[in-house]
Amino acid sequence: MFKWIGKKIEKFTTIFHSGVLIESEASNHTATISGDYHPLNIKSTDSTTPSASLSYYVAIIENRKTGRTEGSLTNNGTLLHLLDLDTSINHALSTTTQIGIDLSLYKAIDFTGNCNQTGLKMLISGQSPGILATGIDLTVENEGIDIIMRSSSNSRDYSYIATTANGGTTITTVDADAALAHFEIAADGDITLDSAGQIKLEPVAGNNILLDGTIAVDAGVVTGATSITSTSFVGDLTGDASGSSASCTGQAATVATIAGLAPNTATTQATQASITTCENLTTVGNIIAGGWRGTAIESAYMATATAAAQGAVELATPAEAITGDDTTRAITAAGLKSHVGARYSYQYINFSFKAQNIPPDVWKTPAQEGPEYYLWTNTHGSGETQAASDAPSAVDIETTISVDYLDQTSGFIIPKACVLEGFYGNCKVNNTNPNTLRPVMAFFRAAEPSDGNTSDLTATCVAFDSYDTAGGNRKNRFLKLENSGLTTDLAQGDLLFPAVGFDATAGDSNADIWGSFTIVLKTLIP
Repeated sequence: MFKWIGKKIEKFTTIFHSGVLIESEASNHTATISGDYHPLNIKSTDSTTPSASLSYYVAIIENRKTGRTEGSLTNNGTLLHLLDLDTSINHALSTTTQIGIDLSLYKAIDFTGNCNQTGLKMLISGQSPGILATGIDLTVENEGIDIIMRSSSNSRDYSYIATTANGGTTITTVDADAALAHFEIAADGDITLDSAGQIKLEPVAGNNILLDGTIAVDAGVVTGATSITSTSFVGDLTGDASGSSASCTGQAATVATIAGLAPNTATTQATQASITTCENLTTVGNIIAGGWRGTAIESAYMATATAAAQGAVELATPAEAITGDDTTRAITAAGLKSHVGARYSYQYINFSFKAQNIPPDVWKTPAQEGPEYYLWTNTHGSGETQAASDAPSAVDIETTISVDYLDQTSGFIIPKACVLEGFYGNCKVNNTNPNTLRPVMAFFRAAEPSDGNTSDLTATCVAFDSYDTAGGNRKNRFLKLENSGLTTDLAQGDLLFPAVGFDATAGDSNADIWGSFTIVLKTLIP
């Protein structure tokens, strides 16, 4: 390191054989030069008026390599390496900007001479074949912007190029104040789009693709084409064949070739005001336009409609539409309404329970804790006000139970009018005396009580099943109970109380029943 203080050196040449290291360490430094910090500052001032043309360089970095790279070695040369490594932890409200090269060229206004300014000029050349030359190689991390170009009149008007994964590249233009950031390719020659996939032109809604300033393509519709020419059209050409030669501009023109006519035969559109009577017309080509005003076509001359072809079809009645298995008739709006009006969605209510120490000839139901609480402790029947005909052994759809008003929360509440389709489940019994006792499951419905009710409820049986598949000892066996296919209407607010008992009078009050069941409800699809 060399340091000169208080001297002005006009000319000098210094040769360093082991490189030059200029190192600056700043800690708690203050701004020094123009309010900024410059570890290395090179300034050149030229106030002379040369007498001949000249080229000058403020700084020259030159490396001449003459040594040979041997064998499989690798020699990577870098003329200028710039690194700004910021590992500091900044305050949350601060702003840090890193710029690799900040280049500014300024020329005062000069009306007497020519001035050319070039920000960056590169010459990449070589004398050996197989050299891969690259002007600029950019890698911008985090899917950032590779190149950005700003307008000199408004820095918020700009365009940029960004390359992402798989080499996907996007050129974007931005107009900060309007939508006038147009994109134009002014080629002094052909423009070739060589794509390995589709070439897509996608104007925003309300705009179109404009060809030659005349032909517009918008949503598949082509307008503005005055002539379409071809020596050979592929496919059918339908509509009027008119105009001169191969254009379509008028009537009574010639067509090159029509099957059955000689080439260049004039074809003229025929006009017929009205055909009032036509008998025994056996062959007619396609009727392209006009209205058919006949009253009927005999069914013998109409093909039957199928899923793949049009034809005659019979309309289904509403009743036929409801069955939903007819494959030949068409459904009308009335039939569709009937069909949809008879469609239901299914809801399922699942619950499990244990009813223990069941007295003879009584029903056991959930307690005040609600039907989700597994232990059922409420009793209805023998020894109370209930008649013997309402005991579990005599259950039918007229059986009733009385529910204390304090226990009205022990039933399932129906939130919307629906149909009770049935129930399905199984039971296990134990401690039965005699051991031949079999379970009975029933569901009792009560209308929704009034708000603030303090009166007992009477609930009537709407579904039940008594196990009757086998006799003998039934203790600790899988005993299935179910009743389905019902069409019992339930109103919104109805209370549905599940209840269990035995099909005969027990010898004591020690019997227990465990069970797991599912209630099936049907609600009309709105």
